[in-house]
Amino acid sequence: MINSKALFRSLYEGFSSGLHWRRSQLATTSSLLILLLSIVPMALAQSTGNISGYVRDASGASVTGANVTAVMTEQQTTRTTQTDAQGFYNFIALPPGHYTITFEAQGFQREVQSNVELTVSQNARVDAQLTVGAVRSEVRVTSTVPLVDTTSNTLSGLIDDRRVVDLPLNGRNVMGLAALLPGVTNVSAPQTMQDARGGSTMNVNGSLPNSAVYTFDGAFFQNVSRNTGLNLPPPDAIAQFRMLTSNFSAEYGHNSGAQVEVVSRAGTESFHGAAWEFFRNSYFNAKDYFAPNVPFENQHQFGAAFGGPIIKHKVFFFGSYQGLTNHQQAVANVSLVPTAAERSGDFTGLSATLVDPTDPITGLPLADPTTGNPCVQANVIAAGCISPVAVNILKYIPESTTGTVVQLGSSPILDNLGNIRVDWNQSTKNLIFGHYYQDQTSYDSPFDQFATISQAYSNETTSVKTRDTAINDIYTFTPSITNQAIFSILNTTSVTTPTVIQNSALGMNLPQYAAAAPSFSVASDFSIGSYGPNMFTGINYQVADNLSWTKGRHTIKFGFEILRLQFNQVWIGASQFTFSGIRSGDPFADLVLGAYDSTSVMFGQAINNDSTFYNSFYAEDQFRVKPRFTLSYGLRYEPFLPWKDKNNLINTVVPGQQSTIDPTAPPGIVFPGDK
Repeated sequence: MINSKALFRSLYEGFSSGLHWRRSQLATTSSLLILLLSIVPMALAQSTGNISGYVRDASGASVTGANVTAVMTEQQTTRTTQTDAQGFYNFIALPPGHYTITFEAQGFQREVQSNVELTVSQNARVDAQLTVGAVRSEVRVTSTVPLVDTTSNTLSGLIDDRRVVDLPLNGRNVMGLAALLPGVTNVSAPQTMQDARGGSTMNVNGSLPNSAVYTFDGAFFQNVSRNTGLNLPPPDAIAQFRMLTSNFSAEYGHNSGAQVEVVSRAGTESFHGAAWEFFRNSYFNAKDYFAPNVPFENQHQFGAAFGGPIIKHKVFFFGSYQGLTNHQQAVANVSLVPTAAERSGDFTGLSATLVDPTDPITGLPLADPTTGNPCVQANVIAAGCISPVAVNILKYIPESTTGTVVQLGSSPILDNLGNIRVDWNQSTKNLIFGHYYQDQTSYDSPFDQFATISQAYSNETTSVKTRDTAINDIYTFTPSITNQAIFSILNTTSVTTPTVIQNSALGMNLPQYAAAAPSFSVASDFSIGSYGPNMFTGINYQVADNLSWTKGRHTIKFGFEILRLQFNQVWIGASQFTFSGIRSGDPFADLVLGAYDSTSVMFGQAINNDSTFYNSFYAEDQFRVKPRFTLSYGLRYEPFLPWKDKNNLINTVVPGQQSTIDPTAPPGIVFPGDK
């Protein structure tokens, strides 16, 4: 059994104390039922687009039974269909690219509209007006899709390939370009990921920064622990991305902030590629005002992208590689440190008058155990009251005649990122494309997030790895029935290993719960320590299918998505102690006395292996009442299922209840199996 008062006293006497536990939020099961009613057509399958329109003659009458052919310029893939009784045609789930649309009907001249650009999730409207004449006669038109989408009320923004490649982009993370879109603020697009959960975030129309859904070639592409995006291939390997910011159709679910759809660049009929090298050097950098010198930096970000045909008109590839080597010093940290006199307990140089702290248990002033006199008299701390733990800590704190220390520390970063995409035009009815992506980062940090002084006390080494495999299969059963299936596997891992300093080596009477150096913060003057070792891993499996069927004046679409999500966390934070100066009147004096203000100590088994299913189903219909009036309505079912922990270690707080599963736990902490 744990006696809380005895524990507090032992921790206090050994310059350590406290108890900290994590509170787990228990998920509840609910269902989301969405009924969407609007006068717009439905959304498209992710990573594809749609081309539709009306074919009429010179008088405006509908041309029924006209043959319409769409040929993708880059890969020469072909899709055909016919107009219905209203002269309407519809190509569903076309890959983004440039298309040539040909219209043919008996008794009319053939019309060819070239350079029709289709972007991801776009509803491109391309109408034709046929002229009476010989069938062999031909009219050629250079077509331009209207800039304003008049067929959808979904608000979205497109970052096309020109902006992706041409605009300056610090760090070369394409998500940084999202800041160009209206309603998108506070975009965080790191050059490299600091851990598996440290990817892109943004606020969209006032939503939380982690409320967006990210897909890459239609595949789920984010960390499930914090709903953050993952770093993407370099700009030269990205064709475009679109952000849907509001008024989503029934096809889209998960989070409410935005739908971010990224499409990789595909190979074409001709070989093409690029190579790059970006260089930064400290010789061109300005000196920080507080730094003793310009922090050393030698960064190279280099790579190449290349693609083309493997089999003419049939199989294409496009691959990219980007490397990053950054040998740099961390940003200078300015710290205030105690003087030599203060280290020995002499604070007579202070203008303020110190007070003798009280014992938090007895409420009596602290006394010198050798003489019985107060520990603090006339701003001098008695030798018998100086904490041995403080003496050991101050060995790691450099001395300074000015009272300030400015430190720089080596912080190298190494990153290797690669992506390969293959497109296979298996037949005129079947298109298969997929990608494999891998990003691996390693870096050292001399300054933990709690530390301003590096000097051999705290150092962290982190390795981050992301792997993603996705396959898309687009099959046209008939000109009116198209199916798109998506399969993907996403694996993310990060491991952080800090410097380990034993509590006993510092003179602390505290078990070594975390394999890390304990943290000490002295007001805003200086801090040393570690966040603690951690490992985050996740593996997600996705199966999704979308079927579109054009029947008369209806275009019906329905589909499902099955997501098997798993997140494994191994983390227990290092013990933390803060000295604010409220005990004696000065934070340095508090440190020398061992009179900490607050402490946090984690204990137990910090291992969570959680999994859940995130499944959904939707159905929607586009009903063309008249050529200028379309009604769309849909239904989505998306149950929110609770996470389940494999080790049954999820806990929560019930004030006053003592756990029967673990009787040694503090009152109020209960576990699965408790009442």
